[in-house]
Amino acid sequence: MTNTKKNPPQLPPDAKLIDTHCHLDMAAYDLDLEAVVHAAAALGVAQIIAIGIDWPSSAAAVKIAGRFQGVFAAVGIHPHQAAEAGDDDYARLAALAEKPENKVVGYGEIGLDYAKNYAPRALQIKEFTRQLGLARELQLPVIIHDRDAHDDTMRLLREAAPFPAGGVMHCFSGDRELARQVLDLGFHISIPGIVTFKNA
Repeated sequence: MTNTKKNPPQLPPDAKLIDTHCHLDMAAYDLDLEAVVHAAAALGVAQIIAIGIDWPSSAAAVKIAGRFQGVFAAVGIHPHQAAEAGDDDYARLAALAEKPENKVVGYGEIGLDYAKNYAPRALQIKEFTRQLGLARELQLPVIIHDRDAHDDTMRLLREAAPFPAGGVMHCFSGDRELARQVLDLGFHISIPGIVTFKNA
């Protein structure tokens, strides 16, 4: 039997990948962002979606998308920032998303995070619900963050369904049944980096 970790399957030469979740606004990329984007393209990553987690990072994602042909943006308020978001933030995010030249192709990273609880759960639920409605108004797919909050996340998604523009469950960590529920919503599931861990 072949050890797939040592001999991973090769993509067909004409295969193109889309990285649906990059935080390209992080300081770690300040000096070599252009090199990172070009290296990704050289390895077959045809498109990258730069993710927003609050107003400043969403604006930065739009700015980065404007610099590179294959980079697009997503805007939203992460559950960690739920306590800091105000009405004007949501209005500014919508204004960014409504301009085609800004290349906004998704609403997120939004959702619930009960592992860290940087914001109270009730507030996270309120802001997540609000943003699901905004994404629908903007006709954008949603990019969902769900950490230790599977039940509430799925309940809120079912209540807000359908999602005509679809969505993606970022960094999926659930079981087969949860995967089925996510797929039944018409969403995609992203493969998290933890699959590269030795004990994965």
